[in-house]
Amino acid sequence: MKNKPKKLERYDTSMSGAVLHAWAADAQKEIGRLRAALAVYQGTGLLHDYRGLCPDPQQPAARDPECPACRVLLGYDMEEEEE
Repeated sequence: MKNKPKKLERYDTSMSGAVLHAWAADAQKEIGRLRAALAVYQGTGLLHDYRGLCPDPQQPAARDPECPACRVLLGYDMEEEEE
């Protein structure tokens, strides 16, 4: 009977490792997205096109879906468009 808990414990550990790995990959994507957004806000990353709906002092929450910088702020995955 003592062997069963060890086997279950070993199984739980291996499952947790797979789940943790998947979570870490998702977390890295989110970190990359947040870094890109921060760079846009700081003015060190992609620059706004200012061809219509980009944010300005009168409309700071505006977003232009065609502008690369706005797309980062909107959370669009720019790689999807390239495919």
